Amino acid sequence: MDAQLWHEYCMTQPPPEPRRVTVREWNAMSDRDREIHVERLEAWLYSLFMPTADVNGIFSKITKIVRIKHVDATRCEESASALGTELRRQEHDDDAVGPRQVPCRHR
Repeated sequence: MDAQLWHEYCMTQPPPEPRRVTVREWNAMSDRDREIHVERLEAWLYSLFMPTADVNGIFSKITKIVRIKHVDATRCEESASALGTELRRQEHDDDAVGPRQVPCRHR
């Protein structure tokens, strides 16, 4: 996991919800305007937090790692490394946890 990207994700404001368009407005849009609207909609959707069993499992693992750190710093580093590898594997294997789907915003 790239710490800088994670930090930027956590600290930046999420994009605003795009304006809703009617079918008539959609049909009147040019192809480029449709592409722009879809890109904005996707950016907004990717920023939303949706709790799932996978995300709850990740929270539990990370909480356990943080607790271990207070007991044994070496074990924590090993566990965090293993967890990071597992999360990256899941992202690439089946997109169960996408790179922008793990929430951390505390606003």
